[in-house]
Amino acid sequence: MSTSTTAPRGTSAPGETDRGGGLGTPPDLRTSHSRGFGPGFVVKLLLMALINAFGLFGVLAAWAAGSWGILAFLLVALVVADLVYFLPARRILPAKYL
Repeated sequence: MSTSTTAPRGTSAPGETDRGGGLGTPPDLRTSHSRGFGPGFVVKLLLMALINAFGLFGVLAAWAAGSWGILAFLLVALVVADLVYFLPARRILPAKYL
């Protein structure tokens, strides 16, 4: 009969440190790789800057033309887009894919 020396997921064996992310670890304590300033974040930041630049251009054009409905829609859309992509709340995560 053999004895297993591996610890269950989410727990650490004696002398080892638990890095989180196991099945027994609560979701808030799991390590996340999406919070760094890696290339993905830089691309997202650049794309959102481009969207905000075009949105600001649209806001200024709507203001010059006196199209108040379009101006209000663009302002609300820009604020919502920025909140969805930059707030760390998990409950708005599905909105990123709309």
